[in-house]
Amino acid sequence: MKVYLDPGHGEGVTGKPDPGAVGPTGLTENTVTFDLAKRLGHLLRAKGYQVLGATLAAARDDENLNEAIASANTQGADLFISLHCNASASPKARGVETWHGGSTSAQVVAEAILQRIGEQLAGGKGAWVQGRRYPLVNRGAKKSRFAVLTNTRMPAVLVELAFISNSQEEAWLKERTVRQQFAQAIAGAIDDVYRKKGA
Repeated sequence: MKVYLDPGHGEGVTGKPDPGAVGPTGLTENTVTFDLAKRLGHLLRAKGYQVLGATLAAARDDENLNEAIASANTQGADLFISLHCNASASPKARGVETWHGGSTSAQVVAEAILQRIGEQLAGGKGAWVQGRRYPLVNRGAKKSRFAVLTNTRMPAVLVELAFISNSQEEAWLKERTVRQQFAQAIAGAIDDVYRKKGA
C-alpha cells in the first residue's frame, strides 16, 4: 500500500518559500510538518507501507500544493496525508482536528487519527483528558473542500496537529518527543484502518 505524505507549506505555488503559520516565538509550521513527515515516513516503512513524498529524500526537497497532488495522483497513492499546524488570531484557540473530503474511507482514517492522538498524547483509552501534561482538545473530524482533499484521486486526510499560534501548544510542538508521539499516533491509526481491510 502506498501512503503519500505532504508536509504543509515549504514552497508556495509561486515558487517562493512558504513557512506557513508562525508561532509566538518564531517556530514555523513547515519546520514542524517537515520533521513530522520524516518521522511518520520511517514508522510507516517499518510497518511495511510504501511511503511517497519528496520530504523523505536525503536532501530537503519541498513541493508546493499542486505538485504534491499531481505527484500523488501520478504515482497511484492509496492514501494521502497532509500535515499542518493550526493558527488563529485568538491566542487562546487550541486543539487537534482532522479534515476529509467526505468519502467513507477518508472519514474513517480521519476519525482513527483523532482516536489514536487522544490515546498517545492525552492518555487514557481514547479519552481527551484535561489537566495532564498535554491537555489536548478534540475539535473533531470535519468535511471540507480543501484542494488536497478534493483534487486527489485517493482518500485524503488533512491533520491540524495543534495551534502554533497558542504559546503552550507551540511549546509542545517544539518538543521532539511530542512530534514523535504525533507520528506514532498517525502511523498507528493508518495501520488500524488498513490492516483491518487486509491491505
